[in-house]
Amino acid sequence: MSTPEENAIYKHLKIGLVTGFSAVLLLIIGVGGFLWQTKEIDGVEGQEINEDKTAQIDPDKKTDQGANEVGSSLIESDNYLQARLKIPNLKQVSASSATDLLTKLREKGSNNWPPEKELRGVTAAEFPEDLAEVSVNERKEIFYRVLAPIVIAENLRLRSARDLISDLSQRRHSLSDEEQEIVEELAEYYRVSLEKDSFYSDLLHRLDEIPVDLAIAQAANESGWGTSRFTRQANNLFGEWTWTQKEGLVPERRAEGQTHRIRVFDSLQRSVRSYFYTLNVGNSYEKFRDMRAKLRENGKQLDGYYMASALTSYSERGQDYVDEIRAMISFNNLDKLNSLELSNE
Repeated sequence: MSTPEENAIYKHLKIGLVTGFSAVLLLIIGVGGFLWQTKEIDGVEGQEINEDKTAQIDPDKKTDQGANEVGSSLIESDNYLQARLKIPNLKQVSASSATDLLTKLREKGSNNWPPEKELRGVTAAEFPEDLAEVSVNERKEIFYRVLAPIVIAENLRLRSARDLISDLSQRRHSLSDEEQEIVEELAEYYRVSLEKDSFYSDLLHRLDEIPVDLAIAQAANESGWGTSRFTRQANNLFGEWTWTQKEGLVPERRAEGQTHRIRVFDSLQRSVRSYFYTLNVGNSYEKFRDMRAKLRENGKQLDGYYMASALTSYSERGQDYVDEIRAMISFNNLDKLNSLELSNE
């Protein structure tokens, strides 16, 4: 079954081809921490992952009801439009071992790491089973090379969506029927009331990017740098729970009487996309979105270290979790990720 946003995307495509702003519309679904230091953080690097102590994603989220499957399958399958509109596309490489994957990422991406300004869109759908067996430096490099392009691409998608909504808001009283239907479906998807005068500003408040340094740090923390069972078997980077996905993984130490499972994703990018949606919609993260909006208002770059302070509800560990995420950002100089752009190569 198509999701509300996927239906909206389809309508965007139709309108774009007719009205001439298809490039903007299609970009909505366009796939759209480096190794400066390898310092270890006590209790973070090399720790045994307790799968039942990973973050509990806000239960308010519509898990597995289609709403968080923000699909880009339509544009990904249409190579003609992809090439015609110059939409950045992530190239996935696969390998049977971590060493082989790193070799391919270097060959297809860049021998020099980190890149200075632009990052080639080369990634992988999943991490290899033996990722924990390579050196810490190699493990981190693989993790950064795989995750950074995904996070940047997902931010590009959201940025393009914001551009579209900003455009529609300027002519809100003269929208076509199809444009109005698009707005209504996006309102439902992002849980924003159309009845309020502040509708467009409310939607833009939720439809926004996540700092790259923060996303990378949380993914590394929750997944044990890609080595956790949840990540290896379910492509689940953030320990996201589900109560409806029958094929989800059952936590090994799930308490008697509990019914949650660990959600399964078909790729690492889907896991990142779901995490973005959680922070942008979940009731527990309103303060996070307020902080982001304030940075926007003041013309400042999104700062993951600063915004992490609003994520005490993300994990049952509260402030200790926030402190650990901030430590990972600082020790690994992940803030440098925030200025990288995805190359069109």
